[in-house]
Amino acid sequence: MNNGPLLCSFNVPMKGLKYIPLGIILEDVGCRELEEECGLTAKSLHPVGLLVFEFIGERQLMEVHVFSTEEFVGTVSESEGRYFGA
Repeated sequence: MNNGPLLCSFNVPMKGLKYIPLGIILEDVGCRELEEECGLTAKSLHPVGLLVFEFIGERQLMEVHVFSTEEFVGTVSESEGRYFGA
């Protein structure tokens, strides 16, 4: 078990409440994304922020859900060539 602060996030197109179906727990989505994209498994995630943005030239707003955790297992692995670690 690794101990220490870790921030993770995932983004979704903003389509109102209909985009995220009822019963979906955002922390569960964050845990799944963390494992799929980084190879890490978090014991739990805690929401710390929500960012809203749009890409230049796009009309679709995006939501970025940001979480933190202190306890996780695994080794960071590259996903689709997008590893930004030191």
